[in-house]
Amino acid sequence: GSNTENILRSTGCNLLVTSSRFVPRIDVQAEASVEWTPEARQKMERVPSFVKGVATTAILRWAVERGHSVITPSVINTAMGDLLPAGAAQAMGYVAEEVAKERDNLEAGNTYICPGCGYAARDYQPVACPVCKLEGASFDRIDREVLQQIGNLDGGDLEDEETFDGLVLRWSREAKKQVRLVPAGYERRRCRARIEKTARVRGLTTITGDFALEVIKQDIAETSYLSDRGERLDVELRPEDKEEDTTPVAREGSDLLWTAAAWARILRVPEGFMRDSTRQRVEEVAQGRETNEINLELCEAGIAEGRKLMAEMLANYTSKDSSPSA
Repeated sequence: GSNTENILRSTGCNLLVTSSRFVPRIDVQAEASVEWTPEARQKMERVPSFVKGVATTAILRWAVERGHSVITPSVINTAMGDLLPAGAAQAMGYVAEEVAKERDNLEAGNTYICPGCGYAARDYQPVACPVCKLEGASFDRIDREVLQQIGNLDGGDLEDEETFDGLVLRWSREAKKQVRLVPAGYERRRCRARIEKTARVRGLTTITGDFALEVIKQDIAETSYLSDRGERLDVELRPEDKEEDTTPVAREGSDLLWTAAAWARILRVPEGFMRDSTRQRVEEVAQGRETNEINLELCEAGIAEGRKLMAEMLANYTSKDSSPSA
C-alpha cells in the first residue's frame, strides 16, 4: 500500500529503488555553532524517541533565532514553553517562571515577518531567521494596534467568531466578502482555515480585508500548479506590482535564462521534488522550441504540459487497475 509499492506495480520496466538520509540544514549549522550542556542532554531524554528529532530541531531553530550558542535546561524550558500550547507545556513540566507571562494576551505587542520566507516572530525581533538565515534587522514589523484600527475602519462592523479550539478572532465585513469570492465547498473551508492559522501564527486577533486577500492570493499561487484555476478568485495585480518579463538572466541551478516573472512563477511551486521536476519540464519545453530564454508565457506552457502528462499517467494507472484479470 505504500507509494513505492504502487509505483512498482504500475510500471512496466525494472526500477532501482534506493533511500537516503536527510539532515535538516538547521541541524548541520547547529552541530558546528551550538553546544548542549550535559544537563540539557539529560533533560531531552524525557522526550519520547519518536518525536525527539522534531523537538530537537524546534529547539535549535528557537535558539538560533534568538542568538543562543549554548543550550541549557532553562533554554529548553523557555523554548518548549513558547512552542507548545500552554496546557501541554504544563503537563510536560516545561513551563519556567520566565515563561509564565500573559500568553493569551494577543492584543498587545508586535509581530516581525521575515521578508524572505514569511516566517513570523511574536513580541521580539529575531537575531536571524531560523528558516532562511536572513538577518533579523531586515524583518518587517507589524503593529497589532494599527491592524486593529484598520479593522475598525474596514467595512464597518467587526464580528467575533470562535475557532475550533476556543480562540476568538474578529472578522471585518470586507474580510468575509473576500472569503465568499472563493468557490464554495472544500476550497472555501480550506481558505478560511488557512486565514485563521496565519492570523494565529502572526499573533493577530483582527482579520481585515487586505490580510484575507493576501492569504487568498498566496493560497491560489501555491495550488495553481495542480490544475487550472477555473472559477477561482481572479486577483488583478497593479502594473507596478507585476514582475519584469522582458529581460532573461541566468538563475542558480539552471543552464537557461529566466525572466523575473518566470522565475517567480516557478518559485511558487513547493520546494523539493515538485519544483525541480516542474522546472525540468519547463526547460524541456524551451529546448523543444529551440530557445534558451524562458519568459512567463513559456513557463506557464511548460507547467500546463506537466499537468497534462500527470493526468495521462493517472488515467493509465486507473485503466490498469480497472481492467479484468486474465
